[in-house]
Amino acid sequence: MDRAHTITAPTLVIYGELDKGLSAASEWLAATIRNATRVVVPEAGHSPQEERPEIFNAHLRAHLERHAAEAAK
Repeated sequence: MDRAHTITAPTLVIYGELDKGLSAASEWLAATIRNATRVVVPEAGHSPQEERPEIFNAHLRAHLERHAAEAAK
């Protein structure tokens, strides 16, 4: 936690809407890490990658594509 503000890589903070235990932590991470994007996967709990893979993968793919283009410059 002490070093989260030093992360400079584009970061995707993603969690399930029904996972109330991660809500505050994900909000803090997204606010602390520069270039972070926070995504809440609707109707998913602790494992949105398994519960709503189509939504999770779409956000992950968009994040990777967006930043791959930037890295290639």
